[in-house]
Amino acid sequence: MWLALVGVAIAADGIDVTAAMVAAKKPAWEAKGAALDRFLVADAAYRGSSWEDAAKGMLEALGEQPGCGKCLLRLSRSLSELGDPSAPAVVGRLLADFPGRQDTHLAGLVVYMGAEKFDEGLALATTSQGLWPDWIQGWTYGALSLRSRPGEIPALADRAAAAEVKAAEVACLRVLGSAWTFDIEGGKGHWETCKDAESDVVREPAEGWMALASGQWKKAVERAPRIDDDTQTRMALVLLRLEEGNPKAAGVLADKLGLDEPGFVDVAVARARAHKGIGLAAAASAALDSVFVIGWETSWNSRPVAMGSQGPDWLARTMVSAVQLRAEMWRAEGKEVEARALVDNAKKIWPKATI
Repeated sequence: MWLALVGVAIAADGIDVTAAMVAAKKPAWEAKGAALDRFLVADAAYRGSSWEDAAKGMLEALGEQPGCGKCLLRLSRSLSELGDPSAPAVVGRLLADFPGRQDTHLAGLVVYMGAEKFDEGLALATTSQGLWPDWIQGWTYGALSLRSRPGEIPALADRAAAAEVKAAEVACLRVLGSAWTFDIEGGKGHWETCKDAESDVVREPAEGWMALASGQWKKAVERAPRIDDDTQTRMALVLLRLEEGNPKAAGVLADKLGLDEPGFVDVAVARARAHKGIGLAAAASAALDSVFVIGWETSWNSRPVAMGSQGPDWLARTMVSAVQLRAEMWRAEGKEVEARALVDNAKKIWPKATI
C-alpha cells in the first residue's frame, strides 16, 4: 500500500515527499529524540507561514522519526499552501494511524476543499476515522477553508443541516459566512442560535470572526487562536489598546506589526495615532508620510490593509482618518494653509465623508 502511495505523490513545488511515505512500526504523534530539534525549527517556519521551509523541515523530522503524526499534519498543510492538490492528500492518509486524534482530518480535508472537492474531503475525514457525517469539526474546517469563497457557505450549511448537524452548529457555520461577507446584522441573527452550540470547535471561530467583523476588539482578541489570522488579531489588539486609552502599548504593538508586515495603510495610521498619543509628533508624522506618498490621491485605492474583515470601505475610512489626523497635527504646528489644502483635496476624493 505504501509503495502505491509513493507513486502518486512525489513532489509539490519541487519538494520530494518520499521521506514521508515510510510506514512506522509504532507511529507516535509527538516529535521526539533526534526529530524534535528539526521539528521545532520547522514548526517556527510553519507558524510564520514560511511554507516551503516548513515542508522541508518537517520532511527532515520525518526522516529521523517516520510516522511522526504532528510532523505529517504540518507537512500536509504546508504542501497544501504551496499549491499542490495531490501530495498533501496522500500525506494526510498516513494520519489514519492516529484515529483517536480529532484534528488529523484537517490535512486531507483542506486539500480537497482547496480543489473544490468537498465530498471527497469530507469522505476522507469521516471514513478514514470511522466518524459520522454529522461530525461538526469536519464541517467547521470545511467552512474555514471556504473563507476566500464565502458565498458558498450558505449551501454548505444547508448540506450540514441535511446531514442532521445540530441547528445551533449549523447556525455557527452561517455566522462565518455572514462575517466574511460583511453582513453584520445577518450574522447577529444567526448568532442568537449559534451561541447555544455545544461544540466550541465551531462556536468560538464563529464568535471570533463575528467580533472581528463588527469591531468588537476585546472579544476578537480573546478568540484569536480560533480566528487563526495572526495579522488581523494582532491589529485588533492594537486597536483595542487605542480604544482603552493606552497609546504607549498600542505603539509598541503597532511598530512591531509594521516591521513584521510592512505596507499596510491601517497599521501605519494606527502607529501615527499611538505615537501622537504619547507626544511623539515626529514619529507620528513619519508614519503618516508612508500613507501620503507621492501620487496618493490616485493610488490610494490600491493600497493594502491588514483588517480585511472590516469590509470594502475600510481602506477609504482609514484614509479619511489619516487625513483628519494629519490636518489636526498641521494645524497644531500652525500650518493652516497646508491643512486646508489637504482637507479640500480629500473632500474631492471622498465627497460624502465628514472631514
